[in-house]
Amino acid sequence: FTMYGGEITGNKAGSGSGGGVFLVGTTNQTDPPRFTMHGGTISDNTAGASDGGGGGVYVGEKCSFTMDGGTITGNTNRGVGVGQFGEFNMYGGKITGNSAGFGGGVYNGGTVNMYGGEVSDNTASNKGGGVYMEASVGNYQGGILNVSGAAKITDNTVKGVANNVYL
Repeated sequence: FTMYGGEITGNKAGSGSGGGVFLVGTTNQTDPPRFTMHGGTISDNTAGASDGGGGGVYVGEKCSFTMDGGTITGNTNRGVGVGQFGEFNMYGGKITGNSAGFGGGVYNGGTVNMYGGEVSDNTASNKGGGVYMEASVGNYQGGILNVSGAAKITDNTVKGVANNVYL
């Protein structure tokens, strides 16, 4: 799926994941789903799944999301702006104004590579106003975050206190 503009807005996933965009693959899949966002807006979507459910975008295991423009904003409830367990590459665009229990902007249980773009002004009621990094447990590696270039993670909060990344 490639998005060049337009809007994905006002959707509800009930008790599931991916209020706006839902990518799911299997561990044995040879060509898992991919989503590229060049522009447009993903806004005001909700997901009722447990934290990491992705109110705006959910990226499942083996799936990938590339963002080089556009805005993900106003996604609320238990889902975050981007809930991801695959690979998320951000070159530009903004993830802003989202709220969740954990990871207001991004809930990361996979790999996030930020080369540009901005994660700002998101809120969480528990941990990770901007980015929440899921912990490694047993054989599970947990979230990996690589930030370089002009990427910004700024002005995110938890209960009114600055909190950009929770490790």
